[in-house]
Amino acid sequence: MASNNIDNWEQYLTNEDYVYLIQYIDNIKNGILNDKMIILVGPSRSGKSTLQKNISSYLGDELCGDYQLSCDFIYNENIKTIRIFLWN
Repeated sequence: MASNNIDNWEQYLTNEDYVYLIQYIDNIKNGILNDKMIILVGPSRSGKSTLQKNISSYLGDELCGDYQLSCDFIYNENIKTIRIFLWN
């Protein structure tokens, strides 16, 4: 993966988590289904939005997008793209 923005996250993750993140993103880029979701949780100003923006920038608008929260989406679709669930 050739993205400096995403590569910068290596220092904040365990090696195992970083490798998983890169593989997950590469799967999306190559149209391969991921069997799990990644959920970012943490206090404000911990980097969740920045990581989301870095991934979205790398993958582009076609593979990323906002999605209003609906459990039907999670249970009824094989997720091939990254969806950013908005909690308002």
